[in-house]
Amino acid sequence: MRDFRPIVLLAAFSACGAPPLTQPSGPSPTPESKPASAPPAVKNTLPGDGETNVATTTLITIVFAGAMDEATINERTIHLEDGTGGHVSWRGGRTATFLPTGGLRKGATYTVVVGADVANDSGVRLGADFTFSFTTVAPEPTKDTLAPTVLSTTPAAAAEDVAVNTLIHATLSENVASVPAGAFSVGGVPGTVAVNGATITFTPSAPLLHATTYKATLSTAITDTSGNALAAKHEWLFTTEEAPDTSGPVLAQAAPEDGAHDVDLASIVALTFDEPVKATSVTSTSVRLEANGASVPVFRNTSGAKITLTPKATLTPGTVYTVIVTSAVRDLIGNAMAPLSITFTTVPPPDTVPPVVVSATPVNGAMAVAVNVAPAFVFNEALDPLTAVAANVTLKDAATSDVAFSVGYAAGTLTVTPSAPLTAATTYTATLGTGLTDVAGNPLAAPYVLVFTTAL
Repeated sequence: MRDFRPIVLLAAFSACGAPPLTQPSGPSPTPESKPASAPPAVKNTLPGDGETNVATTTLITIVFAGAMDEATINERTIHLEDGTGGHVSWRGGRTATFLPTGGLRKGATYTVVVGADVANDSGVRLGADFTFSFTTVAPEPTKDTLAPTVLSTTPAAAAEDVAVNTLIHATLSENVASVPAGAFSVGGVPGTVAVNGATITFTPSAPLLHATTYKATLSTAITDTSGNALAAKHEWLFTTEEAPDTSGPVLAQAAPEDGAHDVDLASIVALTFDEPVKATSVTSTSVRLEANGASVPVFRNTSGAKITLTPKATLTPGTVYTVIVTSAVRDLIGNAMAPLSITFTTVPPPDTVPPVVVSATPVNGAMAVAVNVAPAFVFNEALDPLTAVAANVTLKDAATSDVAFSVGYAAGTLTVTPSAPLTAATTYTATLGTGLTDVAGNPLAAPYVLVFTTAL
């Protein structure tokens, strides 16, 4: 409550019918001896300071404690602080009113200013602004007819790698009142629905499946607190994360292959897995190369999903090697692989042994051989076909005359076919020269001679 200061008024007793004052004896008082008038003060206001729920039609009223100088009561000295215009009226004596132009606004706080220049009927000014404030009645709420819309979802539309234990949220443009059964669904997944303000949450009863695409749906059965249904059905898709990796590396390719033969002596062992391998897990004990049970010195290198073993020396010919990989080898997250082994055999030692005729038809020294015979020679190993030619073979009769013939070679057998039937009762000599070689280039150690005699 404000401290309202009373205004001291000098009343004319004669105006009230009282006897006139008697002039005191002695000299008349000088003007300087007249007592000073107290400044004016506001006694009461309507509305009161701090009052709320004030009607917008209220006539703002200021009641002063004493008579005022009407000339100082106007729109300049009495006004609303926010600049709202209005009309000031003097009701006579002590009361002034302020009528806002267009009335007061609902739900607004106003401050009335009574200016310092307001003066009482003795001309004494207020000296400082006097203010009081009030708040008008709140406006009536307007009916909400706007349909709610979906502002955002979690997971977002088209999201990937969504955790399988995620909760599905939808935030609407206004608070939600009702979500009937089935109005918020996630791909047929059972679950519960909860509402918190404008957010609806679907909690699956069990974790979602890995690597699965789900469709979430909000139906128009969902309403806001004013009963307005969702503007349109809202659907979106999201995809859950892949299943966690719990498997160790699996061999995808090996070079040399398991069981390979005739492997080059300068070969490097390369193992390629289906996922990157942890380099620190590849050691001399977890990945090694052995021959006849003994460790073979190698350089090891790991790059992504590939491990290579480079022998420090050339491999030994005709040797069985074994690559051993233990379960100590891990992938990048620590999953162990299943142990494995790979066996291969290097090329045999160089062939330095000459080819040998193991049989001949007819046999050496044969008699009564048919005149249409085609001598055949079987070798212990394959010949170089380029050397199995007539230039490296001779066929002569007893007079050492050359007999015309052709040479054929197939499946380790060299055949000498005379161009015409041989002469009866004649001795012939077939000679295989040292120009014949095996596939390794080894020539016959010495010419092979076959003598036979034809029949009468």
